[in-house]
Amino acid sequence: MQNAAQQQAKAATDPIGTPATVRMQAAQGALVLNALAALVSKNPPAGQQQVVAAFANDAGEIASGLHSIAETHDDAQFTNAVFAMCQPARREAAPRVGHGLLSFAGGIQTTPPANMTEQDRAQAISYFSTFGDGLLIFRRNAIKRVSN
Repeated sequence: MQNAAQQQAKAATDPIGTPATVRMQAAQGALVLNALAALVSKNPPAGQQQVVAAFANDAGEIASGLHSIAETHDDAQFTNAVFAMCQPARREAAPRVGHGLLSFAGGIQTTPPANMTEQDRAQAISYFSTFGDGLLIFRRNAIKRVSN
């Protein structure tokens, strides 16, 4: 049973990294999404309140799944949490959050915050672009996995 769980955990995350790496990235991703949702919800642009509320809801859905992955303690829990990311609400939220993160990266690139160094900007753009792309790829892979 333990061996089967280890094999499933490895298969579920092989393209991303080891389960330990995925747990760490999931914890960080959950924190980032929760912080972004709080930030944009605090002061939504005029006329964008519904868009912001939808983003915050979607980000919360993805963040809760990532948090579940991060909090696992063994391979069986880890595998279950990874596959739980394929639930319909999370599959549907992933591309919307992914596009939001890509837009956020684009905003940093076109209108850099004055309090960020060039290196900080480059790292932030890279992080949000990679995270956003990852959610878009996740969506495609989750649909394939559920279809099979």
